[in-house]
This record gives sequence, C-alpha cells and structure tokens, in this order.
Amino acid sequence: MTTTKTFNYSHTVGFLAATGRGFTNPVDLAINSQDVIYVINRAGPETPIRLPSKRVTMCNLNEDWFGDFGTGGKGDGQFWWPSAIIIDSDDQVYVADEALQRISVFNKDGEFLRKWGAKGSESGPTAATTECRNSPKTDSSSLVGENEDPDPVSLKGLGVWH
Repeated sequence: MTTTKTFNYSHTVGFLAATGRGFTNPVDLAINSQDVIYVINRAGPETPIRLPSKRVTMCNLNEDWFGDFGTGGKGDGQFWWPSAIIIDSDDQVYVADEALQRISVFNKDGEFLRKWGAKGSESGPTAATTECRNSPKTDSSSLVGENEDPDPVSLKGLGVWH
C-alpha cells in the first residue's frame, strides 16, 4: 500500500553565511523546550578558512537570531566534523562529533559543560558501534560525563546508549 502526503511550503529560515546569523552546510537541528532551534553548521572540509564556520547557530522560526557557539578545532567546545545534535529534558545540548568521536555537552546558552569519548582504535565508549535500546529514562541525571562510569545514557526518548 502506498500512502501519499502533500506538504505545503511555509517559509525558509536563514541564509548562507560563513559566520553570524546564517548557516554554512547545516547538517542537523534540534529544538528546545522554549522553541529555540539549534543548527549544526559543518562548513565543509577542515581548512583554516572554514574552521570559524563550524558552529551551532541558535535562532527561532521567526528568524530571531540568539547567537552561536563553538568553532572548528579539537579543544573543549570545538568541533571537527559535527554530525548530530539533541537536547535533553533540561535543555542541555549534546553535539556528536564523528571525527573526534566524542559528545560535547553545552547549556542552553552554548556554554561548554563537559564531554565524553575520545578518538581511538581500541575498544572503548566511542570507538565501537553504539548500541541503542528503548528506555523510559530521559532526564540528564542518567547521562554519562567525562571520567564517569560508562552506565547507560538516555537522550530525550531516543533510547539508552552504551
């Protein structure tokens, strides 16, 4: 059975911009409890000119811009190949970075809080395939932080991550 659904265009938010109000190669977004939209800007290959464009932009559907956070790099609060974003029930923002094989955690204003995971070739929290299974746990108290035991992690109803 084939189901057809028609969507009506509403409007576009944003425009191309290497920094500031616009987007550069947006790859994922998440919306917090206050309807703030967080957009990952991957910005393409890692060349010095593109590093400032690797960031998370904060805006809303009315095109109000609330700023951005992060930049290209390998330090705390920086991104090398950001690929996914999610927000927990406390409005903490989690950004997965494929190249750095880590999760960086920020508060709702973009302040870096903590990270976990590290690039490596041995078995470890982020070097192997991640298992996900359904779980009712969705609060941030169940999240694994840096230097904590690798207990299951739950992110806003998407399951438990090991």
